[in-house]
Amino acid sequence: MRFILIILITILISLGCNSSENSDYTIGEIIEYPTHRQIEIRWKNDSAILSGTLYLPSKIGFYPLAIWSHGSSANRRLPFKFKDHELFPHLSALTWIERGYAFFSYDKRGSGNSSGGFEGKGLLDEEIFNILVSDAISAYDICTKVDEIDSNFIGFFGGSMAGFVIPKAALQIDKLAFAIIINGPVAPSWAIDYYGDLTGNNYTNFYNINCEKPDLDPIYTIIDSLMLESPQYDTIINPKVDLIKIQTPSFFIQGLQDLSQPARNTVSELRNIKKKYNKNWRILVYENADHALTTNGALCVLKQQKPLNPKEHASVNWVPTVFNWLDSLKISYKAL
Repeated sequence: MRFILIILITILISLGCNSSENSDYTIGEIIEYPTHRQIEIRWKNDSAILSGTLYLPSKIGFYPLAIWSHGSSANRRLPFKFKDHELFPHLSALTWIERGYAFFSYDKRGSGNSSGGFEGKGLLDEEIFNILVSDAISAYDICTKVDEIDSNFIGFFGGSMAGFVIPKAALQIDKLAFAIIINGPVAPSWAIDYYGDLTGNNYTNFYNINCEKPDLDPIYTIIDSLMLESPQYDTIINPKVDLIKIQTPSFFIQGLQDLSQPARNTVSELRNIKKKYNKNWRILVYENADHALTTNGALCVLKQQKPLNPKEHASVNWVPTVFNWLDSLKISYKAL
């Protein structure tokens, strides 16, 4: 059946039918590069026009897909490959293309070529949060309209605030194949904000001016005490509620030197939820990695435009472990 579908796709492209358009979306023509192919996609979601790039392997085929889910910054779409530095080689489309996946990344609303905005409201304002979830779901929906995408094996991949968005979106998508979350919190929003205040992250971009990290032990003592004393705060946006409910196979990557969210608490909560609710989850923990999964203050050094030391500054390589896990999911999927 898949062989026949690939033949049909080839015929359509040879006839020049590789783009489509209506009043709500535009799927552009396939542009070929030596290393891959890509398609520009624009679509409407509520009052915004969102814009993104779908990256495809070079050969015409039928591909599983990973969709990037944004963090809290005003993020633009991820590139095919990072050229500026080598700290984030695994967060580009190339990582997925090399392993036989398609990859979709779009400009967050209000950034790049995507319209819309937040009218001065915080990203964890309930109304804004729900809009961001809706954007992610609409990205999933638009990708199912592309002939070369296997709509039965689409998942989300993202970090930081994506840990709030992906579980909520997963509850509203019937057949989301997987979720991969990097340093997504499992704590109420107030605890994350206060933790960032205590570590200095909210003011100094992860480290102090000398790129020295703070002592986290006394900070966790304060956070743990407040979490125990303030259960009423769990009514504020908290991904734990959605994580308990979702059935999506999920992979969590955590760096314990994270200064943006209390990673020790997150790992503990994830392990408890996995055990109690028998989740199909993997949890990968890096003792010396920070919020960006870099080591020894590498991100701080980069932000200060100082030279990186290749022997000291690096990005942890989670790629083999994650793709082995995805391969096991694909085997289970094909057996159904």
